[in-house]
Amino acid sequence: MPPRAKREWQLIARRIPDPAFQKSFLTSLAQHFRVERAYYDAVWQEMQDVTGPSFSQAAKRPANQADQRSCRAT
Repeated sequence: MPPRAKREWQLIARRIPDPAFQKSFLTSLAQHFRVERAYYDAVWQEMQDVTGPSFSQAAKRPANQADQRSCRAT
């Protein structure tokens, strides 16, 4: 287990001593992250649909390459 995750588990165990509440909290947290991921995936898909494939190609390039390309176009 990564050190950060271990510290987070220890913090949860210290703050929430009841195992049933820990389970409920962690289930809720996992659901929150699933909803958040689905939301941002949908936003990303909408951005691709609106701007077309050139936007997603520019996003894959390092920032300095994308900046250089836009400077040449002006």
